Amino acid sequence: DWIIKNTPQQGINWIGEHPNIKAVIIKTKDGSYADDGWKNNEKTIYSYSFKAAKGIINFNDSANRVLINQPISNYPILLFTDSSNKWEFQGCFKIIDILEKAVILEKMISFPSLNDKNSDNDDVILYKNEHTEGKIKYITHMLSERNRKIIDEIKDNSQWVCDICEIKFLDKYGKNYIEAHHKIPIHTFTGEHRILKTDFALLCPNCHKAVHIYLREENLQYEEAKIKIRNILKR
Repeated sequence: DWIIKNTPQQGINWIGEHPNIKAVIIKTKDGSYADDGWKNNEKTIYSYSFKAAKGIINFNDSANRVLINQPISNYPILLFTDSSNKWEFQGCFKIIDILEKAVILEKMISFPSLNDKNSDNDDVILYKNEHTEGKIKYITHMLSERNRKIIDEIKDNSQWVCDICEIKFLDKYGKNYIEAHHKIPIHTFTGEHRILKTDFALLCPNCHKAVHIYLREENLQYEEAKIKIRNILKR
C-alpha cells in the first residue's frame, strides 16, 4: 500500500489510497500561485493552494481531498520548497485552516511515525490524540461555506451588519464587505437539507475568524460562540 500517487502539475503527492492515506508530500515554489507562500518570518505557517481547473476548485478531486481530510486522519504533510534548483525539506506540517482557495499549514513540533499506528513513540501519541470529532465537524462546516451561489443570494437579500459586534463595514471603513457563517452544524443532517437564509449569520472578518477558532478549538455551537465573543467585547 506504500504507493505514491501524484498530480505533477500541482506538486501534491500522496502515499496510499483513499481513505487509507499514510502521508502527503508537497513540492512547491513560492509565487507559483497567488495564495502560496510563507505567512510568517519563522517559516512555520504556509499557505498552499487547492488544485483548480480553469479557476474552478473541485473539493472531491483526489489532490484536494488529501488536504481536506488531513485534520481528520492526522497523517503528516511533508513540505518541500524550491531552493536553487533543488528541493529543500521544510518539515512536517498539518492543516490548521481551510480558506476559499487554499489551506493553511502549520509546522509540527514533533515528527510522527509513518509505520505503526500502535507505536509506543511519544510523538505519535501526542499527534494522534487531537480532538478528531471536533475536527470532522469543522471541516464539513468549512466546506459548507464554500457554496458561492448560496452565499451571494443571502448577501443580496440582507443588511450587511455583523450579527455579533453589529458593525456595518461600509460605515466604519468606507467599503462594503461581509462574510457568511453557517450556523447549523452540517454533521447533524441525516439527508437532504433545504438551506434557508436563517441558517447563516453575516459577520465581520474579525468576528467570523473568532467564531471559527471557537468552533475548531472548543467545539462550540454558533450561539455559544456568539455569546462568548459578545461578553468579551463588552469588557
